[in-house]
Amino acid sequence: MTMEEKLIKSETIKFLPYIGENYFNSNQKILVLGESHYGNQKMNSYPMWTRDVIEKEYLQDLAKGIKNSWIKCFRTTAEILTGKEYSCSDYIWKDIAFYNFFQETVGDSNPRDKKYITAELIEKSRMALKDVLEILNPDVVVVWGWGKLMTTWLPIERIKLKETPYIFTINEYPPVPFWCMMHPSSPRLNIKFLKKLWNDVQVFLSWK
Repeated sequence: MTMEEKLIKSETIKFLPYIGENYFNSNQKILVLGESHYGNQKMNSYPMWTRDVIEKEYLQDLAKGIKNSWIKCFRTTAEILTGKEYSCSDYIWKDIAFYNFFQETVGDSNPRDKKYITAELIEKSRMALKDVLEILNPDVVVVWGWGKLMTTWLPIERIKLKETPYIFTINEYPPVPFWCMMHPSSPRLNIKFLKKLWNDVQVFLSWK
């Protein structure tokens, strides 16, 4: 069974992860973990939602000179992971993968709208992430945010590998290190500080 067939046949994964064309050939496989989609609940039956956001609304539109305002999250993440300038980092998305934790839309409109989050959805989404980790086999998971995704929604039984930057594994998942960065949409984002933390993560992982 191919990787794509495994993702499609998973009973838990509803939104297929975006996978850069060079991801599986990368020496350091990075999975970026976002939080959620927002929109009509009819979109819950559309498995290509995450892929469309990155492939079409971000990368393809950017190549056409269309710069949607919300793509700042993806471009800022690229800047942090490459250590280069904001406008010179988009290429890294060919080498990494992206997946949203919640496997249903969590609200109708914007990031403050989370009315569809339930204990059942959290548990289903935890199970789906386990499937994604087993199929994509990343070397590290870079998590968006220091809020509830880090503290509450991801399983809380963990092993701390390093205090600063905070790196951990999750007991019920494969032993892949997780590192949580400040959410790239935060108005308090400190790019220089996050680049340093990411450098420290790479040193810890013996990538540098």
